Amino acid sequence: AAVERAVRRDGKRRCMRCGGGCAGWCDLGFAWEGDSVIQVCASMITELVSGKSTEEIEALRKKFRDVMRGDPSAAADEKIGSLRALSGVARFPARVKCALLAWSALETAIKDRTPKPTPLV
Repeated sequence: AAVERAVRRDGKRRCMRCGGGCAGWCDLGFAWEGDSVIQVCASMITELVSGKSTEEIEALRKKFRDVMRGDPSAAADEKIGSLRALSGVARFPARVKCALLAWSALETAIKDRTPKPTPLV
């Protein structure tokens, strides 16, 4: 199932759509309308999470969120791969939303795909 997320920046709407398939998110894809930070981040995330479990993806998402909050130890963690190059974005609060947009869409897609427990009657 595809998920859409959007942010407003400079009076313009930036949009991200996310969809994925197999159990390990091996065919994850993003489509976007927006700026270069959204595009670069989505591209890096696609490569980083390919074939990873939901739990591994969640750990990466949390680590990158810490990077965007300016945590230097998170920015030095090699587990987030090429996303470390985006650590400087944390100095620009208006750009942080753009950097986190792909993660937000992916997080919602994962939640939507996770089976909900059936209430006992």
